[in-house]
Amino acid sequence: MSDKSYLPKNRKTNIPTWIALIVPLIVYVLVFSYLTILRHNAFVSNFDLANMDQTIWNTLNGRFFSLSSPDGTLSRLSVHADFILILLSPIYLLWSDVRMLLITQTFFLAGGAIPIYLLARKVLKRNFTSLAISWLYLLYPGLQWVNFYDFHPVSLSIPFVLSAFYSSYIKKWGWYFFFAFLAVITKEEISLVVSMIGVLQFFLYRERKIGVLSFLVGLLWFPLMVFWVIPNFGPSGQHWAFDVWFKSPKDQVSQQGLWGWFSLFGVYFSPEALLYYFRLLKSLFFLPLLGFPFLLLSFPDLSINLLSSFPEMRSTILHYDSGLIPGLFIALIFGVRKTFILIEKLVPKLSLKIVNKEKLLISLFLSLAFFISIRNGPLPISPFCWCSVYLVGDNEKKFANVLAQIPPTASIAASREIRPHLSQREHAYNLDDVTIAADYLALIDQQRYVGNFSPRYYEIELIEKLKNDPNYQLVTRLGHYYLFKKVVY
Repeated sequence: MSDKSYLPKNRKTNIPTWIALIVPLIVYVLVFSYLTILRHNAFVSNFDLANMDQTIWNTLNGRFFSLSSPDGTLSRLSVHADFILILLSPIYLLWSDVRMLLITQTFFLAGGAIPIYLLARKVLKRNFTSLAISWLYLLYPGLQWVNFYDFHPVSLSIPFVLSAFYSSYIKKWGWYFFFAFLAVITKEEISLVVSMIGVLQFFLYRERKIGVLSFLVGLLWFPLMVFWVIPNFGPSGQHWAFDVWFKSPKDQVSQQGLWGWFSLFGVYFSPEALLYYFRLLKSLFFLPLLGFPFLLLSFPDLSINLLSSFPEMRSTILHYDSGLIPGLFIALIFGVRKTFILIEKLVPKLSLKIVNKEKLLISLFLSLAFFISIRNGPLPISPFCWCSVYLVGDNEKKFANVLAQIPPTASIAASREIRPHLSQREHAYNLDDVTIAADYLALIDQQRYVGNFSPRYYEIELIEKLKNDPNYQLVTRLGHYYLFKKVVY
């Protein structure tokens, strides 16, 4: 790894390049900040957003790193080791609103284009191609869906891992450890990505001490959090995911022993897995496959997603690909380099033509990438857009105003789409966790997922019960929205 910079020495020649990098980044921030806020205002955001919002709000209000549960205040560590929420809490001093999280996430995700460009320019020594890869990152449907679906701390691992790898590549070790630390505290399994960086440092770049340190710290952090810290803060004595998303593989191993471990490898070659690989790679023209050693960075999260009995983790339209994306783009960069090398060796004349027509060829690839992004991403200009998720009608506006009038000291229980609008308070519960003790019950009688606005029967049944409950009074009904207030005798 060389520390020599390939950036032009003349400052003036850098200006158009940085404009070409920063302007798309700004456009991305503006578009996705607007769309994610619009989705939230349409009451399509979900309880994950409420959990993050309440954790940060509680941290600033004397209840450190905690959120509501039916049994009282619960440490966030009972759910995930996403300590980055603590570092994010000062943003609420600027604007204490859940939408601040959506803007912040968009800003960080867009920022991932910068280390991608810098790494590509260092590796490829082709300015326009490097810019194109940074634009391809912003167009990547997987990134856009991560951005679209609420706020999740693990999404911030994308720019942090990319920055850590770039810093390692140019041997800026202080910056490497800084970004690696930030990546690790976004979620417990991201430490395994850092351990994979250590493997590459050790074997590819002969950075023995740094590689061993990265590998060991990353490898030890994960079991420490998953098998000790989180279980000690949780009610069941083990990580909750083993009872929910990983119960089947856990039972398989416990019942079949060594054979159970071997049989788990079959998930990597199942038809569902092959379809998942196709969805991840098609927008990148399968070039990351040529950067194979660097795909190791995606292996930990890929394994988690494939082993899970929760199929949504393999859907590519939620946040579960966050730990995969850095490895895919790092492998893409080295895959592009290998492509250039192979063409130069095998067909030298063609290589010369490609260099001469670089901008034209890259523009064609970008046009195709833009088409794929429009077709498979969450943008409202997609012909397959489920644009109801962006529809903020009069009822949504009126109900938001009604919710704003609820006293901040009152306890609430709400449907999962409504709770993010009410989570900046000490007692804010999911509707299915608690009802009787809450001062206000806020309900919506339909699902609010992409592609699914069907009736929600639990809420419909509960609404009918509450109408006949002398302890609650229906104070507002607006279309699909209901607000009940507890009667004080």
